[in-house]
Amino acid sequence: MNFIFCNINEMDNYQGITLDDQPKHEGNLVKDTSDVFEKDNFLDFNGRCYGYVRTGGEIHLDQHFKSVSEGTKSMGGITVVFCAAINEEELTIVGWYENATVFKEMVTLPLYDDEYLYFNFMADDKDCHLVSKEDRDFIIKRPRLTRQGKTMGKSNLWYAKSAYGRGEFIPRVIDEIQRDDLNFVPISLEDKIKQISSTLEDGNNLSLGHEAYDEEKDFLAAAYFTRALEKEETYEAYLGLAKSYQGALAYTKALEILEKMMSLYGEDEELINEAFSISDFILDYERASLYYKKQKSYEEEEMVQEEYYAYINELEDLVKSFGAYIKK
Repeated sequence: MNFIFCNINEMDNYQGITLDDQPKHEGNLVKDTSDVFEKDNFLDFNGRCYGYVRTGGEIHLDQHFKSVSEGTKSMGGITVVFCAAINEEELTIVGWYENATVFKEMVTLPLYDDEYLYFNFMADDKDCHLVSKEDRDFIIKRPRLTRQGKTMGKSNLWYAKSAYGRGEFIPRVIDEIQRDDLNFVPISLEDKIKQISSTLEDGNNLSLGHEAYDEEKDFLAAAYFTRALEKEETYEAYLGLAKSYQGALAYTKALEILEKMMSLYGEDEELINEAFSISDFILDYERASLYYKKQKSYEEEEMVQEEYYAYINELEDLVKSFGAYIKK
């Protein structure tokens, strides 16, 4: 089993910076958070988490893993362990990715107009585990209190290749991540909705779902619309659930619901527009090109072939550059 240990800033949830979750370094608040890209390390973005660590350069995979050829740009099957300094002398394990893909160079994935994901690691949400704050009790001593080079120290990357690392430290880490008494922060859409479902109010689920959606509480809205569908399957409840999933960054699941609605109720302009918007965003080439044509069929003017091919060419370029990073 191959490991990479990362030294990042400390947060509770790593699902965006909020008033209640500010990044800390050695117990002190980070004053400038503009480049704390690890803030989203455990944010479920369409079924995947994207992890960042400040490397100061490339991750030379061929220098650290025997099975990798020179110049390799990515490597799969890595366990990435994220650690954070809780004071000047100690770090603690906050979470980890299993079966992660590690990239030699940091990836910059454009999302919206001025928003990007910056990451060195990528893993499916089911393989990402964030230990709850109260259970982060695996302490790593810094080298000045132990022998130099024995643990991570001030470095942001450590491969634990020494005799101590392989013979003592990694076995302890494996025991830690296999503990069955750890509590974890919910990451996936399903886990978050499951957590919320036990706190739902009684009342009109559709109204409560719309209210939560308008307040941008997408997981809460999804929980209400799910409960509404359990009582009665309606167009309104399905559409509310699809939009809530989209707001919760579960784009593929939202698209699946929209397509289910088309099979149940037939195609209409709103469903086609929503389906195109999502498939275009996640760079799903087949669906985006299909829904582009269907979308144009609802417009009064006939589709211009030159515009269609211009769109397809642009989409192909984006798929080639970024398509592999986004889960379909």
